[in-house]
Order: sequence, then structure tokens, then C-alpha cells
Amino acid sequence: QQQQQQQSSQAPRETTAEDEDGESLSERIRRRTREFNEHLREHPGDIATWRDYIAFQNEALDDGTQRIETVIAQKKISIYERALLQNPRNEELLTEYLELCRRRWEPDRLEAKWQQVMFTHPGSARMWNGYLSYLSSEQSRFRTPVVLAQYHRWLETIQKMQKGQFASHAMSDLDADNALLKALAQSCRFQAAAGFQEKALACYQACIEFNCFVPPQGTRPADFARYFDALAPRFGEKGAAGYSHWQQVVSMGGTLDVYVDEHRPDPDPTLTTALPNHLLWAKTEGWREQTQWQPWRPREDLGETDESCDDPDRIVVFDDVEGHLFKLSPIYHPRLVLSLVSFLGVSLRATESSGVASAAEQFGGIRTAGRLFAPLVDAMSRAAAYASGQGTAGLDPVLFEEFALPSTLPETSVRTLGGVVVGLAEDVWGPSCASAEGRASYGQLDKHSADIRETCLTGGARGWTPAAPIILKAKQSFVCDVFDQALAVMPGNIALLEAYVDFLADFDLKRARKRAKQAVKELQGVASLWLLKKYCTLEGKAGNLKEARKAFDRSLSLALASDAAMREFAAHLCLSFMEHEVTAGSEAGALHVLTRLGLGGAESLAALLATPDLTRPAATAMAKTKAVFRERLAAWGFEDTKHHYKTPQEAPAPAAMVPYLLCMGWFECLGFGSLDALHGVLDAVEAKRSKCAIVGGSLEHELLYTGLLKIVLHHARNNPVAPALVRTAVERALSHFPYNPEFLTVYIVGEARFRIAGRLRKFFDDQLHNQVHGDHAVILWLFAVFAELVQPGAGSLHRCRSLLRKAADSGSASRCVLLWRMWMNLEAAQETPNASQRAYEVFYRAVQARPGDKLIYLDAAQHAPTKLQEVVDLLQEKEMHLRAPLEELELLTPLEQPGGQDDDQDDGYDEQEGMARRAAAAVAAADAAASTNLVPSAGLAAAAADLATLRDYDLLDTG
Repeated sequence: QQQQQQQSSQAPRETTAEDEDGESLSERIRRRTREFNEHLREHPGDIATWRDYIAFQNEALDDGTQRIETVIAQKKISIYERALLQNPRNEELLTEYLELCRRRWEPDRLEAKWQQVMFTHPGSARMWNGYLSYLSSEQSRFRTPVVLAQYHRWLETIQKMQKGQFASHAMSDLDADNALLKALAQSCRFQAAAGFQEKALACYQACIEFNCFVPPQGTRPADFARYFDALAPRFGEKGAAGYSHWQQVVSMGGTLDVYVDEHRPDPDPTLTTALPNHLLWAKTEGWREQTQWQPWRPREDLGETDESCDDPDRIVVFDDVEGHLFKLSPIYHPRLVLSLVSFLGVSLRATESSGVASAAEQFGGIRTAGRLFAPLVDAMSRAAAYASGQGTAGLDPVLFEEFALPSTLPETSVRTLGGVVVGLAEDVWGPSCASAEGRASYGQLDKHSADIRETCLTGGARGWTPAAPIILKAKQSFVCDVFDQALAVMPGNIALLEAYVDFLADFDLKRARKRAKQAVKELQGVASLWLLKKYCTLEGKAGNLKEARKAFDRSLSLALASDAAMREFAAHLCLSFMEHEVTAGSEAGALHVLTRLGLGGAESLAALLATPDLTRPAATAMAKTKAVFRERLAAWGFEDTKHHYKTPQEAPAPAAMVPYLLCMGWFECLGFGSLDALHGVLDAVEAKRSKCAIVGGSLEHELLYTGLLKIVLHHARNNPVAPALVRTAVERALSHFPYNPEFLTVYIVGEARFRIAGRLRKFFDDQLHNQVHGDHAVILWLFAVFAELVQPGAGSLHRCRSLLRKAADSGSASRCVLLWRMWMNLEAAQETPNASQRAYEVFYRAVQARPGDKLIYLDAAQHAPTKLQEVVDLLQEKEMHLRAPLEELELLTPLEQPGGQDDDQDDGYDEQEGMARRAAAAVAAADAAASTNLVPSAGLAAAAADLATLRDYDLLDTG
């Protein structure tokens, strides 16, 4: 890496016209090409320069015509091939090369190349991701079972390499475990996107049982198959005791209670509503997709058997999950459980920065907006209420002053953002806070937030990870059982406990506080303090100011009086305690907390903070605390100083150092109205001084910038400052972490209030023009589109279309389902005669890029009424899970259907023939149901009406 950095420093640098007087553009291009070639001949391993040379072709050859685009692509391919001759094992170059070839080569040639690559890189997760992404985007060849078989092959290959069965390749247990977890998660998400949620969940259940609940003596696959196909409760289900317990009871001749599904959804509510056919199918399919997420299992108490299920794809047997069974090291068992929880829709705390590859994969897999844009939508709704005189509660004068936008218009079924019509698709654009339904979807996030600042910057509550939408009650209960059953075999696991408490806090704050308090008693040492801090925070969030102060005071005193490891954690407690006081409006109380961290002491803070008319700490205490902070900064390498302080202890780990630095920043801000000290710390981090323990680009570095923005925003609200202060801080954070959703949100909303879109547009244009983003570009495209929509009354439909079109033409962004759904919804919402046709054209392009995602098909059915049959036929052709066949809807819905039929069919449609056909289908279904004592009452009622009408017309013979 050092050699590559040295080589990159010697690489040809771009020279401006000022540097070379009189140099024409063609001369400059020739000079730059010569410099690239000379440098790469001397340094063929300089990957960064190879990529710069490839990106330079856009400037060297582009004249804006389609013909030149082909020439540029061919030139880039030739340079990639030269680079790969010198660096044949470089996966970065190889994936970019194959992605470029995908648009130029014939499918057979590309498939042969991929097979060759996978033969030479059998254990590379990056190459497997690229290969599976290629298979999932080949619309002409895509079939769900074919791609799923390749996921099985990936898992099988990893296990063979781990066991040493490959002569040319090997893989350590650590790398194998990571790869297996990644392959399992991606396979299950692929199955769920194709509509097979039951099978995906069963794969997770089987894998967890196979790892965490196996008898001490081990197991045979045949024994596990008998357990899985039995009716015993599986992991996460009510009453599940695990495979080990089941085997023990069965081996002794005992019997166990069978599983009873208590969360079976009610009959489809959409079938009782009068809707056009295309909307009826889309809503019925969507409703079943949302509620039928658990495998169907017969209930013996109702006399059911497997034949009682009207959808065989909902039944999961051992053969469906066998390819996903593998063994993991015990240290990976908590991660396996958390992977299941994340699959179920729970937002987990970030463990890495937003710039790592796993974050890019998470961004690329976004299918619904959830709460990704929630702070922006909430800001718009609050500003709209402010502009209309309905109130100013929670309106932030720094970010949202005069930020007025049209809100939802339910009476016209149209929603506008920034003057652009986008429709009412809340899963695409985010919930609307102007409506009761949208407000309710925020759950506890809205109920317990003092103002919008808490939703804009969580301060690291979950890192950069956006909060997930509130999930169904049945799924909430299932997730709670998952945590409880996992903690029964992994007691005291801090990662599981923390995720459990965070999950409960989203919808049941009282239960979350109770579980956090219980966890504190179960743990010891720093882990106990970590859960105690969380408990204190939840008490404050619930409005229990007195109890929160007592709990914070006890925990901080305990940490300061304990060993070195506990004292390091005191900064975490102090930061949360201080922010609690700031939120409560007591800056003086926050300063007392900070002086306690610097100077120590035995005085009760809870009693002190409860004092009426509390004043700031004494000037001498403030001066001493500042001296202590500066002494530690100098010792840790964050500050150059001429003073000779006594040598303090060694610098703590970065995770403990960040909250201490933020406490120092808050002290300078609240006590002296200055931000210079914290900016000095950031300068030291960015300069990568030898003594600085915080690595640039790490999660600790990102959390430090999150804390900086909170401090700057608080300072700007309480002091007369120039708007550039906030803008500079946000731009500084984005220069290091351009993919952080919180930073992007603050920047977009902060700039929108000035009603000048130029700076914001330039930022996104510059970022998206950069070729180094790779898979991370998805999050930039998403926020670029939304940034255009939140311009107050100045949103440009043409620019939104342009951004979406460019995103669709890019490599990684074209695989993001949410981007395609935004584009389809945007076109369909316009009140133009050809809106439906334009939406369907986008759908056709979307299917070329993501043929295996059902959400795209559901959206297309709603936006293109006349293409319903084509959409359903294509979905079935790709062998995805169809839950609501059109024939079933014709059978179970009332005779009269308002609109929605194909215009060509309407002209020649024979109403009597249709009634006869539906009646015959109903009678056949009734005959088939008679053997199982199931009566399709709705279908028989419709058939009776049809038969009565036909009898009146004397046309029964036609049936």
C-alpha cells in the first residue's frame, strides 16, 4: 500500500491552462496521454493511475454524440485489458471491466468470461457479488431458481475451500465464516425480493437451529431433517425450545406440543372493496406479500393437512433449506441472529463507517424509502404548518426558517414536493407527516422527539444507519421471541442486548426501559455501564427528568471511582448526561456535568441539578477544567502547545476518545462560546499525526463529525452567526463522509431555506461526476433526486427526470430498486395523457436491470392499467412467487368492476360470456373444496349471482 501511495504521488497531475500558457485542448490531451503511458510503463501496479487514465477518456474523446460514446467504451475496454495483463488478480479492475463489457458484449461471450473469472476466483466475495448481480440483471436469461442455484453453489464452494478440498485455493476459518454469513444474507434477501419470504425466513431459522441449538454430541443431517419437517415450533416461534431439546425428548419416547400459528392474517380486506382490476390485483398481492411472511404449517387442531394450503409455495420443507446449512464458529452466532433481525426489517447500530463496502451493499439494496428521507419530509411538513399559521412547534430557525412547501392534498390523491407532483406512494417518497397515517408511521420517533433536530442528527444513536419503518405487530412479537430465545443460549451478549433494547425503544418505550434495567443486573463491568447509559437515556426520552438525572449521577460516580477501563467509559456517560441537560434546556447543568468529568468530585449531581435557578460553575472550576482538557489534548497529539504540562496517562482507544473530545467541544461551546478547540482536533485527525489514535475514515472519525455538527447547530441557534458557519461544518463533514445520510440531510435542508438551488446542485453534480464512488453512488443519486424535490416551490421535473435517467444509465445505481420506483411513480403522477405509457416504459427498463424484484411489477400494475396481464405473465415467466392469480380475483370479487380493463378488451368483451366463465370456475372450485370442508363463500356468492343472471337470459347452455 505504501508503494502504491508513493507511485500515486508520482503519477501525472492535471495541469491547468494557467500552468501551461498557450497550450490548446488537443495539446493538453496529447500531453496528458503521454504522461499516463510513461508513468504506467514504469509503475504498472499503480491501480489508482490506471483508473484515472480510464476516467480521462471521457474528457479526451467525448464530443457528446452517441457514436463517440461507443468509441469511448471501446477505448476504456482496451485500457482495462492492458491493466489486467499487468494486474491479473486485481478484483477492482476486473469488476469494473466486466461491468463495462456487459453493455457491449453478446450474452454468450459475457457468460463465458464470467465462468472463466469465477474459476480463477472461487472464494472472492467481491467476484461472487458481481457474478450474481450480473445473473440477476440479465432479463432475457433470468429465472429465480437458476440464480438461487448459484447462491447454493457459492455456499458450497466456501465450505469446500474451508475444508481444504480445493487444491489451488484455501480459506481461513475467519474468512470462511464472514463469507458464509454474507452469502446467506444475500441469498435470503434475493428470495424475499422474488416473493419467497417464507423460504428465506425458514433458511435463517434452520441455519440458526443448526448452529446454536445442536446437541453436544452433534447431529446428522437426516435427524435434523426429521426435526425440521415435524410440526415442532422453530426458532423465533412461540414455544420454540430448540432442536437439541426436541431430539432429547423424542429419543426418550416423549412428545412435544405442536406449533400453532397465532398470527394468521385475516382474509384479504381488498377483496371486499370496489376497485379497478389493476389496483385490486396490486393491492391484494401487496397485502399478501406484507402479511404472509411466515411459512405455512397445518394446524392439527383444525384438522388441516398440507393439502389444505391454497398456495403450495408457502409450504417450506427441508429440501428448500438444506443448501443453506453450514457450521459457524461460536463467536459468529450473535452475528447470525442479528443478520436475521436485520432481514426482518429492524434497524441495527452501525459497526463500520458509511464509506465501507458493506455500507455500499446496504445502500444498493434499498427497496423502500422507509425513514431514509423522514427528516426531510418531517421538516417540510413542519415548515408547511409554520407557513400556514398552524404552529411553529419544533421548527428549527437555523435549518428550517421560511422553509415552506406544499403538503399533501388527500382530496385529489396527489402529493407535491417542491411544486413537483409525485403522488401518494409513501413507501417511495417516505411517510407524509401532514396526514394522520403518515404521522402514525413514525411511531415513537415522533412521539418522544422534542423537535426535528433529534431526527436530523441522532448523534450516533444508530451511527449513520437510517431508522427502519415501524413493522407489523405480528412481526414485532416474532422479533422479540428471536431475541429472547437467542439470549437464552447466549446470555449476557452485549450486541444482542443492545439491539434488543434499541428495537423495543422504537415501539414500546416502557418495555425497553424494563429490559435495559434487567440487562444491567445481568452484566458486569463496562458492559453493565453501557446498558446503564442506555437505560438513563430512555428515562430521559420518556420525560422522567428526575429519574434520569439520578441514574446518570449514580452511573457516572461509579465509573469515575472504578478501574481504568471503567474510567474510560465515563466520557460516554458524561456525553449522554450532558446532552440530556442541553435537551432539557439547562446549559448550566450541562457545564456542571462536564466539570465533573474534568475535575472529579463526590458531590451529588442529581441534587445539584435540581436546584432552582442553577448558575454556572465557578470561574476557577471552569479554568481548571479547561486546563485539564488541553493537557490531555496535547498528550494525545491533537494540539501543539508551548506549555509544559505534566505527562498524563496514555491515550485511550478511539472508541473511548471520541466522546471525551466531544465533551471538550461542548465545554468550549457552552462555557466560552468558541468552536476553535474542536476544529483543532479535526485538523489533527485529518493531518494524520503520528500520535492521533483516530484513523481517518473510521466509524470513530465519522461519529466525531456527527458530534461536531450537533455542537455547531446548537451554537448557531443560540448565537448570532453567519450561515456560512453551519455550511462550512457540513461541507467539511461531507468531504470525508459524502455517503452519510444524516450529513446529506442537514446540508439539503440547510441550503433549501435560502431558495437558491445552485450550490446544492453543484455539490451533487460534482460528486456524481466523480468516478471513484463506485457502489456508494446509489445514496448520492437518491439524495440528489430528493434534494431537487425539496427546493421550496422551485423543484424541476425535468431535472428530476434527468437525474433518474443518468442514475439508470450508471452501473451500480441501476440496480437500486428504489430509484426505479421513484422514476415510475414520478412519471405516473403527472397529469398528462401519456403518463401511464411513460411509466410503463420506465418499467420495461427497470425489468432489464432488476428482473427479480416483485415491487417493480406491483408498481407497474398500478401505473399501467391496460398492461396488467402482461405484467403478471412476465412475473410468472421469471418464476417468482405469485400470491394472487388473476383467475382467483375474478372468482372471489363482485361481478361489477369499475374500470381498469384493457381498452382493446372492453370493446369486444361479452358480459354474458364472462359471467358464464366465472360461474363455471366457481362451481369447479366449490367441487374441489367440498373434499376438505372448505367453503369459498365469496366465490359461491358471486357464482350464484352470475347463474341467476344467466338463467334470466336463458343462456345456461353457454356455461
